[in-house]
Amino acid sequence: IFGWKNEDGTRRFRKAYSKMSRKNAKTELFGAISYILWLFGRRESPQLHCTATKKAQADIAFQAIRSMANDLNRDSKKVRRLVKVQEHEIKIKGGGFIQKLGRDSKNEDGYDPLVGLIDEYHAHATDGMMEILETGMGNRDEPIILIITTAGENIYSPCAQFEENVCQ
Repeated sequence: IFGWKNEDGTRRFRKAYSKMSRKNAKTELFGAISYILWLFGRRESPQLHCTATKKAQADIAFQAIRSMANDLNRDSKKVRRLVKVQEHEIKIKGGGFIQKLGRDSKNEDGYDPLVGLIDEYHAHATDGMMEILETGMGNRDEPIILIITTAGENIYSPCAQFEENVCQ
C-alpha cells in the first residue's frame, strides 16, 4: 500500500482489500493502519470514517481505533495535545475527526474523508458506502479506502464483484 508512489510523489494505490477468516484481528489491524494514516497523514482537517452496513458494526472498528487512541494519548504528551478522544468521535487539533457511519446513519453525505474503512464488505447489499467515500474524497490528494471482510456467499454482492474485477 505504501511503497509505491506516482511520479508526482502521491500514493499510487487508493484502495486496499483484505479478506480473512473470522477472529484474525483484521479490524484491529486495519483500524491501526487507518489511525496512523489519519494521525500522521499531515493533511488539513483529516477525516476518517469507519463504515459498515449498520452503525453498530461500524462501531466495532471505531472502538478498536478509540482504544488505540486512548493508549497513545496516555503514552505521548505530544499526541495528547493534538487528539481528543470522546465516546462517539475522536478529534484532532485543526478540525479533523474520526466517526462511524452505517447505511442506517441519518446522514452519510457532506464528508471529505482522507481515510475510509469499510468493514465486512461481503455483507453490503450495494456499493452505497463505497460511493459515499469515493465521491467525498474528490478534494484529497492522497485518500485511501481500506476494505476488510470475511468470506460471503452472495456471488452477486459488491464484494464479490470487486474481487472478480479488481483482485484477479
